[in-house]
Amino acid sequence: GRILRLGTPVALQDGLVSISFLVILSIVNSLGLVASAGVGVAEKLCGRIYDLGNETGNGTACLHSRVDAPQPFVAFICLKHEVLWEKTNVKYIFLLNMNREKDKEIVTQIYEMAAAWCEDKSKIQKFERSRSYETLLETLKEG
Repeated sequence: GRILRLGTPVALQDGLVSISFLVILSIVNSLGLVASAGVGVAEKLCGRIYDLGNETGNGTACLHSRVDAPQPFVAFICLKHEVLWEKTNVKYIFLLNMNREKDKEIVTQIYEMAAAWCEDKSKIQKFERSRSYETLLETLKEG
């Protein structure tokens, strides 16, 4: 009796998720090849994004790879409109992919600068007013 009482809601939820997924796929497939391909690409991208470590707050997301990168990079994305990201509205995204072993000191500095920027509403507001590369660099370098 207890197993049935606990298992029934879980089974019902799983069944409804599966059915809704099938409905969404059938709608997308009816839109044609380009839409179907777009959904496939989006699913792959989301899968990779959720493999990243991330922090969110103040309308920002700071994503970093959990795997050391052979070719490090830092990217900043400023969206025109906010998107919902893990129950938080996000407008600015930092992507950090570095080699922690090879470039340990610079990796720490860059990550700390990006994290401090994301936590400081005044820096975000200053950037929001100008939306310039120069202001981004200026606010990142501020202590």
